[in-house]
Formats: sequence, C-alpha cells, structure tokens
Amino acid sequence: MALPWFFFGKSFFSVIFLTISLSILSCVIIIVVASWRIALILWCHHSVETARRSTQSALVDRGFDRKMLRSLPKIAYNAEVYGKKLTECAICLMEFVDGDVMRVLTHCGHGFHVNCIDKWLESHSSCPSCRDVLVLEDCLNCNGVLRNHLNGNEYGDYSVHSGYDPTWIPSYE
Repeated sequence: MALPWFFFGKSFFSVIFLTISLSILSCVIIIVVASWRIALILWCHHSVETARRSTQSALVDRGFDRKMLRSLPKIAYNAEVYGKKLTECAICLMEFVDGDVMRVLTHCGHGFHVNCIDKWLESHSSCPSCRDVLVLEDCLNCNGVLRNHLNGNEYGDYSVHSGYDPTWIPSYE
C-alpha cells in the first residue's frame, strides 16, 4: 500500500524543490543563451550591412576615369527598337531622336545621351535613374578594353559584349 504524500517528510519536499529550481535555472540559461545568440546575429547583420553601405557609397562617390568610360558601349537610338520604354534622357530631359548616340547601362537597362552619362559617371558610379552601383566587371577584368566583337558602327567602339543586348530594356509594369 502506498503511503500518502505527507508521510515522505522533508526529504521529499527537498527533492521537489531541487527539481523545480533546476528546471527554472535551465529555462533561464536557455533564454540567456538564445538572447545572446540573437543579439550576436543582429550585430553581425548590422556590421555586414554597414560595411556594404559604406563600400557602396564609396563606389558611388568615386566615379570612373575617361578610359573606363570610353570602353562602355555606344549605340544609336532607334524608336522602333526602344519604342515607349526609352523615350528621354533622364539627365538632360531631352527626348531621344532616331540616330542619337546613347549608352544603355547593362546592369539596369537605363539609357542616356553619351555626353550626359559620361559627365555623370566621371563623378558618380551609379545609374542616375535607379542609383544602382555600376560595376564595370568586363572593363575591370580587361583593363578598360572590351575584348569582344567590334560592331563596325561609325563611332568605332564596341556596342556588343558578352551578355549585352542593346534592345533589352527592363519592364517596370
């Protein structure tokens, strides 16, 4: 026959108290360790974001030299090709006319008059429309000279390079 709980005496309550105390202590330790890990993750994420922003702003503020700018492809504007997607230069706000010499930035697809974008990129490293940082990977890999097929246009520079399609304009619909 089992004895009622009050016959167990002080040692029974000591065991229960010790068990509850250890359970509470374990929960507190788990909460502290989890909080510390979350704080560490947030701190690391903040550090990475801060480093990325400072690197990006350093790139944006630096600009490109003329040799690098000359390596960017030029194309002649054609209203049939670009239609309503690309109608005006966002820098000078003038509408494009067939035959205008322009540059279409390969990373975002925004197009500008050559003189406008060259002047902009001398002091900035970002697209004036979307502010995406322009990284000239092809140019950096070959010291400012694009090693691809010469288009044979009258401007005497490259307008086709790997991955570049002058008719591609991103849709914002």
